[in-house]
Amino acid sequence: SYMEYNEVLDFINNIKDNIRRGLDVIICPSSIYLPYYKGKYDFKLGSQNVYIKNITGEYTSKSLKSMGVNYVLVGHFERKQYLHESNELINLKIKDAINNNIIPIVVAFLFFSSKEKLLFKI
Repeated sequence: SYMEYNEVLDFINNIKDNIRRGLDVIICPSSIYLPYYKGKYDFKLGSQNVYIKNITGEYTSKSLKSMGVNYVLVGHFERKQYLHESNELINLKIKDAINNNIIPIVVAFLFFSSKEKLLFKI
């Protein structure tokens, strides 16, 4: 669920001492908050999205890298459902991220039938 900046800070402050040492934790805040998290905490910085062209309101891999972002989420269900992002576009985003030394985190969803949901208690 979406959290405002102060809510995220409270959340981080509550969990940061309970995270195992030596474990890499990646935080992917809303893009508007990326500059606020740069260099803070011991967490790695990731973006919730990337785009392959300079389009108003979107971030390219190159611009994300310049902000200290090393990870990016691609393949969100919401972007596929509401913005009709194709697998081809997701593939281009992955390649673009890799070419700019950003590690893509591919979000994969499985869809279950009602029978399967009951079987797995989803």
